[in-house]
Amino acid sequence: MSTGQEHQFPPEVNSLLQSARFLHLATCSNNQPNVSLMNYTYLPESSSIILTASKDSQKFKNIIVNPQVSILVHDWTTSKATLSASSLCEFLQNLNHSEASKNSVTLYGIATVLEGEKAEQYKEKHADNNPADAKSYIDGNFAVVEIKLKGGKIADNKNHVSSY
Repeated sequence: MSTGQEHQFPPEVNSLLQSARFLHLATCSNNQPNVSLMNYTYLPESSSIILTASKDSQKFKNIIVNPQVSILVHDWTTSKATLSASSLCEFLQNLNHSEASKNSVTLYGIATVLEGEKAEQYKEKHADNNPADAKSYIDGNFAVVEIKLKGGKIADNKNHVSSY
């Protein structure tokens, strides 16, 4: 794991972070882990991820107590394919996507709850990046969280693992 302020990632990691829609965010407090599926916005220029969290959520409470987080991002489909005649096109699309999708990335970082002007700027970027879902997690009792990425591992479907 790197200890530098900003981390350079391999091209396949940057590509995955820019194309995936969701990530799995792992937080922990008092030796009790928590995992959440999250919308996010990747900022490659600062090697960081922006997301929002309800101030009432366990993930938010964990971040306040322990800002060290782990993230899982992948490019493989997670649904089981069906052979229904009405969904043949969807099945073929999923099959093709599964063949092209072969990587998962585990990242390590430090989460910071943002306030003020920076929080507003990042909230706007995050809403622009996720327009269909923006209202459900931008307004109300939500905090903007920046995760500075410090390093990680990439694994392919043949279990080849590289650290960076």
